Amino acid sequence: MSEPMACSTRSTPDRAEPVALLSRLSHPDEVAGIFAGSGLLAHDARRLGEARLRTRCGRSLPFSATRWHAPAAREEIEVLEEVIGPVVDLACGPGRLVRHLMGRGVPALGVDAAPDAVAAATRRGVPALLGDLWGALPREGSWQTALLFDGNIGIGARPGDLLARCGRLLAPGGRLLAEVGGPGTLSITADARIEWGGWRSGWFPWATVSVDDLPEVASVAGLEVAGVRQLAGRTFARLVRAPRAPSPLPAAVAA
Repeated sequence: MSEPMACSTRSTPDRAEPVALLSRLSHPDEVAGIFAGSGLLAHDARRLGEARLRTRCGRSLPFSATRWHAPAAREEIEVLEEVIGPVVDLACGPGRLVRHLMGRGVPALGVDAAPDAVAAATRRGVPALLGDLWGALPREGSWQTALLFDGNIGIGARPGDLLARCGRLLAPGGRLLAEVGGPGTLSITADARIEWGGWRSGWFPWATVSVDDLPEVASVAGLEVAGVRQLAGRTFARLVRAPRAPSPLPAAVAA
């Protein structure tokens, strides 16, 4: 594990500007192992109550493990009306979003680095691939929609890098639907851990991105915010590839 991170936000003297969110290092396999080892992906986990995601400095971050095992929520279904297939759900967990899309006849695939997540999705009859989001994935450059729900934009505390990675997965004209922090919330990079009853995970790198900071982070990643929706206390953004500025004409032509 890397050295512990200080809790950095946009509103403190040691704040991290959005561009700085591009360069955090992470260990995706280790993070996946933490989630798998937590037991939160077990089919009966909901009976044990909600978990918390907490930073070293004690800040509680948005996190809902019980949602993973439920059907797609009403607000999620509304956002998913915007998808165009094929769809890739990144860090899909037990696959509730892919399952909903399949029920609508939309071709979709889930990807998760945690074996327990993929096993849970498979039990539901959901197509899911065990894979590293940073490694090679099927159909690179041809997905019409990518999904980053449930705070997954914070995986590895590298949201800028992750947005750029999503851009490379998308086909020309494709879209990324990402859940982010609401207006007025803080963008944070920090070591965090899962707390669930008396159980505590090890520390791992995590981040949150406020919708207020999203345009700047997306711009560095080659994307732009094309729309924002606030539903049931959650904030979802639609991102597309930013148009390239036209190349200047050679001086002789311009003359």
